[in-house]
Amino acid sequence: MTSPMGSLHGGGNLQMRRGAENEGNWAIFLCQRRPTPPSKPTISSFTERDPKKTIKNNNPFQLREINNSNSILTLLPNPAWRALPSGHEGRPHPPRKRGSLPPPMQTPTTNSPDVKLVPRRTLEGHSGWVWDVALSPDGTMAASASNDTTVRVWGTSATGSLYRIFKGHSGPVRAVSFSPDSQRVASASDDMIVRVWEIGTGVVSRSFQGHSGCVRSAAFSPDGKLIASASDDKTVRLWDLASGHTVQVFRGHTGWVRTVKFSPDGKLLASASDDCTARIWDVQTGTARAVLEGHTDYVRAVSFSPDGTMVATGSKDRTARLWRAGTLSTVLEGHSSWVKDVIFSPDSQLVVSASDDSSIRLWTSSTGSPCGKLGPVQGWERGMAFSRDGKLVVSTADDMTVRILETDENLWSLK
Repeated sequence: MTSPMGSLHGGGNLQMRRGAENEGNWAIFLCQRRPTPPSKPTISSFTERDPKKTIKNNNPFQLREINNSNSILTLLPNPAWRALPSGHEGRPHPPRKRGSLPPPMQTPTTNSPDVKLVPRRTLEGHSGWVWDVALSPDGTMAASASNDTTVRVWGTSATGSLYRIFKGHSGPVRAVSFSPDSQRVASASDDMIVRVWEIGTGVVSRSFQGHSGCVRSAAFSPDGKLIASASDDKTVRLWDLASGHTVQVFRGHTGWVRTVKFSPDGKLLASASDDCTARIWDVQTGTARAVLEGHTDYVRAVSFSPDGTMVATGSKDRTARLWRAGTLSTVLEGHSSWVKDVIFSPDSQLVVSASDDSSIRLWTSSTGSPCGKLGPVQGWERGMAFSRDGKLVVSTADDMTVRILETDENLWSLK
């Protein structure tokens, strides 16, 4: 059965846009139609800014040299890094394998311990689909981004009080994130603008314009001074919060860029794209430090481990992958639909993968072994956020609500 997300983000993309137009009278032309994955992989754009960063051998899809040999993300001449784009838009298919991939970790169907989700409160108020949620670093607030063009900030206590409604975007809001001090919220919208909102006053402190396509993601740097954004225009942009100016424009992806994340030290950015790759960028120089190739379909999620030694990616090819020391470490297989989010536990020992198959799976990062499932997951959940103590979960669904849930035990205790 084709999943709802698969139909909306695949061949039914225009159907999604029409639905948004009916709800919010949003112009369909602002968002370009999804690009088809390339017919063959390419790394030509990797050296767009500095062609001396890599040395090519006889295999045009292998990279040998990286700018910083001491980096944890060093490109190696490994066939497993090749991107194998899929031409099966919206139709799941078995991953194609070339070269010597690490053996996949199959999830057992029995004897897998569960952490149960206990509903605390359902937050109602949005008049359109809720695309994304975020938890504040202090755990006291949740922010939601909706197709109704608004951002809402809620309390996470038992009452679930509505703190703020931020209005100003002229298109659906795709993503939200909190500043490290929990005082601001950044929002990314189809109107091609990134806005920064002050929670205390409710006003917009910054509006960043420069993207030529829908903005899919926005993230604060660990020090709260910069914001990174990812767009359908195939670029990642870096903005200075104090001046409002563009600091860097990262070019190289050949498909929509779905999400962007900072490394824990703020020196690197990771981006995930419909071109079947994730890329690691140097914040200071604006150059690509690594291209993570191996997924066979659109890459929808990327995350750094808190200790800075690993990167996790999630893809429409139904796998999550762990990368360390610049090479593919483990393929996490078990989901029956695309993996839409991946995160690490605060101690970097666990990886959580959320899928359109309505399952959330936990894996040990050291071995890739499955160690549990989280549930029950109800309906089609587009976004999910976890508290640092592993006891609180905030999620969205297709009924225009935000759900606050508790775990019946510490999520991060499963190892």
